[in-house]
Amino acid sequence: MLQLEPIIPLSYNWSALKTAVNAMQPTGGTDQAVGLAWAWQSLIPGGPLNAPAEDSNTTYNRVIILLSDGLNTEDRWPDYGDGSTHASGNPIDARQALMCQNLKKATDSNGQPMYTIYTIQVNTDLPADPTSTVLQNCASSPDKFCMLTSSSQIVTTFNTIGTAPSKLRLAR
Repeated sequence: MLQLEPIIPLSYNWSALKTAVNAMQPTGGTDQAVGLAWAWQSLIPGGPLNAPAEDSNTTYNRVIILLSDGLNTEDRWPDYGDGSTHASGNPIDARQALMCQNLKKATDSNGQPMYTIYTIQVNTDLPADPTSTVLQNCASSPDKFCMLTSSSQIVTTFNTIGTAPSKLRLAR
C-alpha cells in the first residue's frame, strides 16, 4: 500500500517545508485534482488545515500554484472506494475542471476573485506529454499557465510568480 506523507499547513517554517519537499518521492501516477483540493482547503479559515486568522484591515492575495509533471493518469479513490488504483484521465479531468470552475467563481465581499490560480506543467519526458488542457484551463488567465521543458526552469518560474503581486500599479 502506498504510504502518503502528511500535508503541512501554511507556515513560515521554511526548514520543515524544505525537508518535506526533499522527502517527496514519485510514485508513477498523477492526480492533479487531489493537490488542487488540498491547496484550496489550506486557504479556508476554519478548514481542516486551520489557515491562519486574517486581519480584517489587511487585503490578502490567495494564490494557488498547481505544479504537475504531466497529464492526469491515476485515480487513487475510484467510485468503488476500495483504494485500488487504475489509469484513468477523463474522470479525474472532469472532477478537476469542476473544482477549477468553482475556485474561479468564488468572489470576496467586494466581488473580486478570491483566488489567483497559477498552473505549471513540467514536461521533460521524451517524447513529451501533450499540454494538459485541464491544467491550462484551470489557470486564472492564459498568462498564468506555464509550460516548462526543464526542471531548472521551476525556480525562475516560482520567483516570477512570487514577485507578480508587487508589480501591480495604480492607474487613473
